Amino acid sequence: MAMSGIEMSDEIGPLFNGIKLKSEYKWAIFHIKESKSVQVERLGPAIGAGSLTVEEDSTYFEEVKQILIEGKEPRYVLYDFNFNSEERQIKKLAFLFYSPDSAKIKLKMLYASTKDTVKKLLTGLNVELQANDSGDLDHDSYVQEIKRKSA
Repeated sequence: MAMSGIEMSDEIGPLFNGIKLKSEYKWAIFHIKESKSVQVERLGPAIGAGSLTVEEDSTYFEEVKQILIEGKEPRYVLYDFNFNSEERQIKKLAFLFYSPDSAKIKLKMLYASTKDTVKKLLTGLNVELQANDSGDLDHDSYVQEIKRKSA
């Protein structure tokens, strides 16, 4: 349980392992339900273990971006960056904390105080990202950061 008193859903651990080990889903979005527990809110498509082009990966990221922007509330995202780049495959599992500036302060604080507990459950993350508005949700910037960390 998080210091905020928020519990973690039992489905998060197995879902994370499925994404990490088998690429079962391209992404997963988590939310805090009724100020009580972190739950899976939405799952991306099941794409399997194959690698994508950067452009294909960007298309999937745009889906996540639209969901986050339309929701207007903080969310946690697990995103499987898995693409070919410069003759090599890059596979990095990223944790994205989205906390829009326009969200209510109490909600932002609840998500911020629960974030570390969520991350502890997701052992083996490669990258941590944060976004505070739609401009921060930039696939190309994230890809460059991931490439830099993979060099």
